Amino acid sequence: MLVASSAKSIGTQFDSGTITLLWGTKNGIVPENSNYLDQNTSGIPDDNKSMDYWGRLGTSSELTLERPSLGLITLSGVNVVVMVELPQAANSSVAQYIVRTPCGRSQRAVGGELIKDIQIVIDPGHGGIDGGAGYFGLREHSVNLSVSEALKSELTSRGINSFLVRSSNYHIPLASRGLYADHLQADAMISIHHNAPTIAPSRHPGTEAFVQSNSNNSSRLGTLVYESVYEALDKFSWISWTSQYDAGVIRVLNKRGTDTYGMLSRPRTPTTLVELAYLANRAEANLIKSPDYLPAVSVAMADALEEYLTKPSEQSYSSSVRNFTAADAPGFSVCRDPDLGSPLFFDFEEDALKEAFLANE
Repeated sequence: MLVASSAKSIGTQFDSGTITLLWGTKNGIVPENSNYLDQNTSGIPDDNKSMDYWGRLGTSSELTLERPSLGLITLSGVNVVVMVELPQAANSSVAQYIVRTPCGRSQRAVGGELIKDIQIVIDPGHGGIDGGAGYFGLREHSVNLSVSEALKSELTSRGINSFLVRSSNYHIPLASRGLYADHLQADAMISIHHNAPTIAPSRHPGTEAFVQSNSNNSSRLGTLVYESVYEALDKFSWISWTSQYDAGVIRVLNKRGTDTYGMLSRPRTPTTLVELAYLANRAEANLIKSPDYLPAVSVAMADALEEYLTKPSEQSYSSSVRNFTAADAPGFSVCRDPDLGSPLFFDFEEDALKEAFLANE
């Protein structure tokens, strides 16, 4: 029974698939009875990578999901998606699941907090070996996570359910990262980033919102986020900003004419990738370090996301085009899953317990 598939980055321009096969037994579905295949697996043909698009659905495709649209915060605090809810054992009160790990593998998880009815998926960009930019004592992966946590908190206060793709500093390959929102059947996804290096001096913020080239909903989402964040940051009028000449709502296309960023090319869920500010610019880095920054950008993004969810629009949203081919990102081969945690419980049979006591007398 095929229960999971995804996409895997091959260089910059090609995606190949990964699939996880799980066999049912009289004891149910268990990850031990599984097989993981991708185009680097021995015996799997890989000579058609340039024309191969396993797993890439695209925002215009139709998708009917049979798997549960559930997120799980594991006992160790790692956020994963649920592939299968396992039947609860008669003598146990602890729920068990098969989940897709951050590295895209199937694994049993015991316990944790189930999250359902997720409306917004928040991706704190980078993490682990892919730390992003680093300037003036700031590391992008850490700033992105802090902003994402503040945004999640603000959305929760408004009654909007959200889910973080990454909950601490660990690596998630783009092909796995891009699947979260589709699996959870969320309404939208926002990927949080901070820019580098510095460009030209500007009197106004250089905020950028990258959007999916074949999705008007993504363009609408990106427009709302860009306008709201730009307005919030522009109130810090004393900042010496930096900006690209074409900063705004942008479709970034590679030399093949498709979305260059994996976080936009992979999901069918309307997604925007936002570069909030330039941490490579000392003035903006100082603002990011200040207590004023997180409330400003988190409230601005929450305003935009709330409007996206509550005020549908049929109008067309425009965006400019930037031509750029992104460099390769670290993939599955360097991914090491964080510990998902285990519950502390003891379930000794009475005879075995007596035997252990007698052995120690």
